[in-house]
Amino acid sequence: MFTISPLLAFEFPAVSTIVGWLLFGAIGTIAVGYGKMKEEWPPALIGFALMLYPYFFSSGIAFWVIGVVLTILFLLPKRILGF
Repeated sequence: MFTISPLLAFEFPAVSTIVGWLLFGAIGTIAVGYGKMKEEWPPALIGFALMLYPYFFSSGIAFWVIGVVLTILFLLPKRILGF
């Protein structure tokens, strides 16, 4: 990793992690907006989950798997999910 200075000892996160934060945060924001527009709670809850889960899974395979699964849940038609 790239270190700013020895005094600060701060390391930037990996580029893939930053891309994941931005990607899933944007999809989560869209999901919350969609849920509020349609007055449906399942998309809004999925959107909140997409925006909050990176705080608990900061990187690695679990980070990407959970993000992809939540995104697929948001994109599936309502008739498949049964809401």
